[in-house]
Order: sequence, then C-alpha cells, then structure tokens
Amino acid sequence: MERRIRPMAKDFVTGFTVRDGVLEVTSLRHARGNRAVVMDTIRVDLREGDAPAPDLFDSGAVEPGPALPGKIKAACRPAKGLVSVALPSEHVLLRVLNLPTVNDDEIAGMVDIQMDKLSPFPADNTITSYEILARSDTGSTVIVAAARRNMVDALGSVMSNASLFARRLDVETLCWLQLLSDADELAEAGCQIVILRDVRTTDLVALRDGLPIVMTSMGRTDQLSDEEMCAELDYVLTALEAEHGVTRIDSLALWHWGPAPSALIAAIKDIIHGDAVTRPFNSLPSLSEGLARRTLNEGSCLNLAPSAWHAGEKRIQFRKNLAAATVVMLGIWLATILAIIAGLYIQRHRSIVGETRLAELKEPAREARRLKNLLDLIERYTAREHSALECLKEVSSLMPGTIELAIFKYDNERARQVQLQGESALANSVYDFEEALRGSRLFESVELDGPKSLRTGKHSFSITLTLLKGAE
Repeated sequence: MERRIRPMAKDFVTGFTVRDGVLEVTSLRHARGNRAVVMDTIRVDLREGDAPAPDLFDSGAVEPGPALPGKIKAACRPAKGLVSVALPSEHVLLRVLNLPTVNDDEIAGMVDIQMDKLSPFPADNTITSYEILARSDTGSTVIVAAARRNMVDALGSVMSNASLFARRLDVETLCWLQLLSDADELAEAGCQIVILRDVRTTDLVALRDGLPIVMTSMGRTDQLSDEEMCAELDYVLTALEAEHGVTRIDSLALWHWGPAPSALIAAIKDIIHGDAVTRPFNSLPSLSEGLARRTLNEGSCLNLAPSAWHAGEKRIQFRKNLAAATVVMLGIWLATILAIIAGLYIQRHRSIVGETRLAELKEPAREARRLKNLLDLIERYTAREHSALECLKEVSSLMPGTIELAIFKYDNERARQVQLQGESALANSVYDFEEALRGSRLFESVELDGPKSLRTGKHSFSITLTLLKGAE
C-alpha cells in the first residue's frame, strides 16, 4: 500500500480530465487575492473515426489506439506548471473518517489501518491518500481515497507515451465539489445532499455545515435507473441517521447534464420529505478547471500519483537538461573552433598585408637610405665643423706660442681622429695645450703622450684627438 500527499502548489497549474472520450485541459495561474486566472482551456476528441471512445482508466474496456499519445501530446503542449489528472469516482474508493487525533503522523497511521479494512483491492495493488478537511481539539475529519495500482500504472504509461508527466492524481468528485464551493452552492449550515449525475458516474455527497460526512458512488450513470438511485438514496439516509444522527435533510441538489429529470426529482422529494432542486452542470466551469483550482489551493490535498511518476518526470527533465547542456557545450566548442580559425585567418591576412606592405616599402626605403648617405657625404665635405681646416684652425687657436707643431694628421674616414706632434720650450705649455683642447667643442677626447725631454733642451709630445660624433 502506498500513500501519497500532494506537493506544494505552483504559480502555474494544469488540470487534465478525460470524460466520454473527450480530453479537456485547463491551465490556471495564481493572481493577487488568491484568485485563479484561466490561461487556456482545450478540448480534444480522442475518438479515432467511428471507433468507440478509448477508456484510459479501464483496461478491460476499449484499448487506446496508436494515435492516442500523439493527440494527447498535441493537446497538452501549451500545458504550464504542475500537471494534475482526475480519476472517475467509479475507480476510487472514497470515505470520510473521523479520527481521534490531530497529529499528522498518527493520522497517517490510522488511515493505513482503516483502508486495510475498507479497501476492496489487494494491499499490494493499492495506492491510498488522504486529505484533512477539518481539525478540532479532539480529532480530525479526513477524506481517504484508494485506487488500484495497476490501473494507475496503465494511466501513467499512456501519459508517459504522450510525454505528459502528472504530479497529482485527484478524484473527479472532489473537483466538482471545488467548483460548487467556489460558486457558493454548498450550504454553510445544516445538512445538505449533493447528487452529481455526471456523464460517466453518479456520486452522492452528504454535507453537514459545509463539510462532507458521507461520500459514495451510486454507479454508472447509463446503468443506473431512477428506482435504483432512489433506493440508494434511501439507504444513505438510513446510514446518516444511524451513524451521524441526521434526522432531517435541509436541502438536496441534483446536478445533471441535459434536460432536468422531473420524475426523478419528484420521487426524491417524497423520500427526503423536503425540498429538492436540479442544477445544470453547464452553469459551472469545466471539470478540468475545478481540478486545476484544487491544485492551486494551498495545503495538503489528496494525491494518488505514485512516486514513480515524479521519478519519470525527473529522468525526462534530466535528459532534457543534459541534452541542453550538450548543445551548449557543442556550441561553445564550435564557437571556440570558429574563433581560432578566424584568429588564424586574421593573423594570416595581417601577415600577408604586412609582407605586401614591406615589399612596397623596400624600394622607397632603399632609395631613402641612399639619399641619406649622399646627404651625409655632402654635409661632411661642406660643413666647416667637419673639415680638416676647421680642426687645424681650432688647434692653432688653442696652441700656446711656445709650442712648435710639427705634424697635423686629420683622419675622419676610419678612426675619426686628429694626430698632433710637436715640441715646446716649456713642459707646462704642453699641459696647458692639453687642457685647452679638452675644452674644445670639436673633440670628444684628448690623449697626451709626453712631454719628453730632448737633448736640445726642448720637450716633445704627441696628442691624439677624437672627433665628436656630430663632427664626423
């Protein structure tokens, strides 16, 4: 036995119902003030040609055709947020229990014990869930539901083939009650009976002060006669008096499709000895919207969806995320390769442009160097400060009168030097001459060799002058 409790509500939800071969999908979103705004409602006929309507909930009925998953997938493509599916009440055991505890763990244990006693399905083929209706100081009122696991698994297989993964599995009866409550059709005080004569099944709900106390399925609508319905109603009235002390029915509402069943409502009035009215289902929103509204409700609503459904959804989502990540990585890899190729192309293009430009500038550069050398040559032979005469003039102007210059050698081509040799009557005059040459603007360095004393009483010397670079 497996018990499921509804996950937290989402901002967007979608209700999914299949009734009489028609798929109905309604998407809602939360709005301010706890209002639900209908985003979209889609209806799709699942019949294939003249074949009977497929039954997604009864494996013994008409098997779904091969085109069914495609139709469901196309219809549910706009579905948003958390998806819920509703089971017909004929496939669900619904009971209202009064439990002497308000502790959630104790409630869960008591529900399991009670359903082991009440459920007509084998324990290993049963999924159960519950929903807390009210709490008091001494106990809790809960709705419990049980369904056959193999039927739920078959439904999950059909939805999985259509790439639809539901997070909630609800019951149609509770979805109708949600719509009736929102439409203020449920009495807040007194005892009220609501009969839901839907296209597939007929359900009866007895409420006291707006809360259900008895819920039962009266059977398939197309197989239920008025006499059988009245007999079932009479049995429920007896159970209400015996188990709940209800001796008077304040109101009864029979909800139906098509024309009002006048004869049936007259017979019901005789049974309850009170007022009974008929109400058309057409005056209410769609059942799938009621399912979506229950999904939007905060709190814990019963959920018969097995954990495998959510696990399947997570696997599909993981595959989608993996595929998306793979696409992103491939995109990054491709972009990187393209960037490298583009970079190499740009580099190659720039290299070619540079080589072309270099080839274009090679001849002008060669001509420019030739002209520069020619200008240097002309400047060398025309500028006064670069000539031998200018150097001789500079040396003569700085040379003391006691010095006799014997050799003046000017070499500006190779060594950029001037060689001086001479004699002086005084040794100090040689040193003065050296110091004067060091202060000249034409010479970079001055090297003195001497003075050396001669037998004649004079002093010989040799001076090497290095020309400045600008004086080449």
